[in-house]
Amino acid sequence: MVFVCRMVFLATALRNNFSDVNCRHIVSTSSYPFVKASEIHSGNASFRNVAFPASGHTEGLVTAWARPFRHPSYFSGAGACDAMYVAMENGSIYYIEIHVQAQPLVQNVVKASYLDCAIGTAFAALDCGLGYDDMIVAGGEMSSGGIYLLNIAPWPIDTRAKPEESVINWTPIFDFELVNLSTGGQGTGNTDRARVFACTGRGDHGAITELRYGIQATAQEPVDYLKGVRALFVLPDVSGDGYFVLSSEPDRSFLCYRTFGREGEWLECNTETSFEFDGPTLAAGPLGPAAPSQSPLWSVQVTPSVITAIPLSQKDLASKIEGDTNMSEVGQRPRRMQRRCENGDTIIAASLHGNYVLLALHHGPDIELVLGSMAVEHDKDEFLKPVSAPVALTDEPTFVDFVEFRDRLMAVVGTRQATLQIFLCDAHDGLIPIKEQNMLNHVPASQPGLTFCESAVMLSTDTASKLFCGLRGGTVVIFDVTTVGTSLQLNRSQEMHFGPVPVRLHMDVRRKDSAFALAGHEVYRFDMPRGSFRGAQLIFVLHDEDIDPMVQAIAQIRSSSEWENVLVCVSNDKIFCADVGRSGKICGRRLRLNETPRRLLFYESLGAFIVACTKSVWSEQGGGKKSFCSLKLIDPETFIIPAPQFDQNHC
Repeated sequence: MVFVCRMVFLATALRNNFSDVNCRHIVSTSSYPFVKASEIHSGNASFRNVAFPASGHTEGLVTAWARPFRHPSYFSGAGACDAMYVAMENGSIYYIEIHVQAQPLVQNVVKASYLDCAIGTAFAALDCGLGYDDMIVAGGEMSSGGIYLLNIAPWPIDTRAKPEESVINWTPIFDFELVNLSTGGQGTGNTDRARVFACTGRGDHGAITELRYGIQATAQEPVDYLKGVRALFVLPDVSGDGYFVLSSEPDRSFLCYRTFGREGEWLECNTETSFEFDGPTLAAGPLGPAAPSQSPLWSVQVTPSVITAIPLSQKDLASKIEGDTNMSEVGQRPRRMQRRCENGDTIIAASLHGNYVLLALHHGPDIELVLGSMAVEHDKDEFLKPVSAPVALTDEPTFVDFVEFRDRLMAVVGTRQATLQIFLCDAHDGLIPIKEQNMLNHVPASQPGLTFCESAVMLSTDTASKLFCGLRGGTVVIFDVTTVGTSLQLNRSQEMHFGPVPVRLHMDVRRKDSAFALAGHEVYRFDMPRGSFRGAQLIFVLHDEDIDPMVQAIAQIRSSSEWENVLVCVSNDKIFCADVGRSGKICGRRLRLNETPRRLLFYESLGAFIVACTKSVWSEQGGGKKSFCSLKLIDPETFIIPAPQFDQNHC
């Protein structure tokens, strides 16, 4: 009997799609022997060993393997080929191709990728079809894992797989702290919130992790952008290659373009032939199509002095950010239609919905609410017509917007008396007042402005409708909406407090039962599964970023895909897109230490964590391992490790 100093943990068979077993392989912790099944049956087995290299003093150990189901046409000589992935403990992924009718048996062994996680036995591969990437799922043994896309052809050495979503793993936990930090929009404000920080992982994957429950929003690569953006609007591209993003600042507007896809490219736009950019944008959006089956072709912008309608096309307006615009290469100027304010009138608030526009207008000493209908005709220059007479307002509104209730369009107006006025939008009679609702039962006399409503959305299902009102002082008031006869009834059912930060609500462009809330610099998603309210924070995951983004403005991309939910976000001087998940889960914000954290203590006087860590390294002189310990100071908000740190050798 011969003993081999390697642990064999699996022996299994490879089979092709249409025949019986052709080949067997034995999985050990450091090598992969293959043998033909026919040789085993004849008693003359000849093993072909595939060995994997060691990395320095830490030998790479095989922990898992996965075989994607391949279509016969993937290989030449279908029926005799097979392929598999082998995962190493250190994160290396190898790809092996086997041909049972060729010599040698193992045709190809290449390092396909490296995953930044400690791969355990949870490892799987899915063939997504010819011409598509393989999907790799790796559960971290003592680190977080993930779902990755890996290009299967051609096979360069050590290709970095594209991470799709993280699979959080916070074990082993050696210590944790429950800390109350003053938050309100990612570090500002006075709202107390208990937060869990833990010592997670070990070795190179050791980290301090903040454990949070929320909806993961995987951010794509951010690019430099403007500071001071207050609002974002997503507009359609006539050519269908991407979408335009219009941003509003206090004194100007800016237009850029992004191509579709995860690796979409940001482009600057020629602004001479499109919108007005010398002032802020009050509202913007697609003009409703002539027929429900058609896509919107025109986009509308509302500024304090002019309303502009234009078909935006990337071919006419966009140029690469890093290149200069060559006007000779810009296509034919698109048709542009405008309606300017007259007699000193000024638009102070606006909203768009399909073919309708709602305007709050300074008309001399008066303030009027105007409902307009928009339609573009080839033989006419006029595209905007008022619907009936305007409605007089007593004061400047805090906001104006449209909501839908049981397929009826309504206009909502926030007042400076801390009330919400609701009008029915009729195609012939214009704005019909139907309700005025107090936001709160008691308005504080010292700060009445905190109770002003600045945004509202209506979430509806087949069984219930709720009106959400975002107040300036950080409160969201929820009303149950019903009808009694022909009258509209609003019953206050719930209040949510986010701290002393304004709350701006944005309707989900894909669904009637979902919305997004920007509270300070935090983003939340509201929805109504089975008619009951549910809310969760979006946890943004940015590559190589440990600190949460300070989101200032958001806009949602209109997509025909039920599964695609993408937000465009501006954070400080960056802009990025984020894929929003479908449901809540445990998410982690992680500061990687590359050491094993053992103990965690929050020191209130410093407002920082004191972390005790250990680390083992190979000694270059005497051989063997040498252990060290250290103390680190970590800011819980920014995850910055300030100097000095305290190290002790020979721990």
